[in-house]
Amino acid sequence: NTGVPVVQGAWTHIAASYNGTDLKIYIDGVLVSNTVPVAPPHLNNTQPLIVGAGDNGMNFFTACSVDELRVWASERTLADIRANM
Repeated sequence: NTGVPVVQGAWTHIAASYNGTDLKIYIDGVLVSNTVPVAPPHLNNTQPLIVGAGDNGMNFFTACSVDELRVWASERTLADIRANM
């Protein structure tokens, strides 16, 4: 939870970037969270990627639509994120 409200019914660009230590969350091209995860994301596994679900996986889904999803193999900078919004 970033504490930044997302307006219901409005298009919002949300991006996350992880460099192996820091997890950064951007909303509409603005950095809203920069943390060191308690447990690093599982980068090397065979589990499917689930978007819009809570920590308990298939039991909790958000009521939203995803228009476009991109997954990059490298850390994205603020300039990268803004260029691809």
